[in-house]
Amino acid sequence: MNVGMRASELLTLKEDCISYDKDGTPWIQYYMGKMHKEHRVPTNQDIVDAVNSLLLIATEIPDTDNEKYLFRNRKGLLQYQRVTAELRKLSKKVPITDDNGNIYYINFHQFRHTVGTRMINAGVPVISVQKYLGHESPEMTMVYAHIHDQTLKEDFEKMIKNRIYGHYKVNDNEYPDSSVDIQTDMEWFKHNLYKNALPNGYCLQHPKQGKCPHANVCLTCPKFTTTKAYLPVLAEQLTMTEKLIEDATKRGWEREQEHQTNITIRLREIISQLEGSN
Repeated sequence: MNVGMRASELLTLKEDCISYDKDGTPWIQYYMGKMHKEHRVPTNQDIVDAVNSLLLIATEIPDTDNEKYLFRNRKGLLQYQRVTAELRKLSKKVPITDDNGNIYYINFHQFRHTVGTRMINAGVPVISVQKYLGHESPEMTMVYAHIHDQTLKEDFEKMIKNRIYGHYKVNDNEYPDSSVDIQTDMEWFKHNLYKNALPNGYCLQHPKQGKCPHANVCLTCPKFTTTKAYLPVLAEQLTMTEKLIEDATKRGWEREQEHQTNITIRLREIISQLEGSN
């Protein structure tokens, strides 16, 4: 639940899996069988305490293969089927149930999904989540970003509901905002969540306030660079932008239509260049 490793990676942890950097931060190292490489990520004291507790048990069990596995019993390495069986027992014991009251059996990989989702929802950049979970490409990590969309929607609607006449709230601070019509805010924001949701917050630029000179500035910046590895992400952004154009056209929002069209043109240029490059 803390590290997000796969079951096979957890069960092949070594006794010396914990190390410390110069700042005293604990790191955990494990072998990623799927990627055929060692992987090392920062962790916390809860993991260190858990490993130390397991070491007390492991050192009492003969290590006939001298592999120094942390999870072992007298028959050898602990098997995945044993872990799955214990999880099923836990579901019954708690009990953990679904909406209909039936026992809900936990899939081990759900722990990994939980870690990815929590990191995305906490605002950790996708590239950092990718590195933490050991994904080879950004698109493998983007599955968690889709889950984030619902979280953004809920948070954004909470923010709108907290607005008071003539002001808007950021946390507990109030700011004057006389340029936006309070009565139509909810509808406009609902239909533009994707555009207004930023990696580190939200954009409150309303069409009535004119064209934004900064939107998607990276796409036109001469220092912006990308690779074919990001084609799926760029393609998804293009699809999203095209939908925003359709929505703006139906609603008669000419400024919004023009703004999104310019972004679309640039995205198509970038994608075309990447697809045609070596």
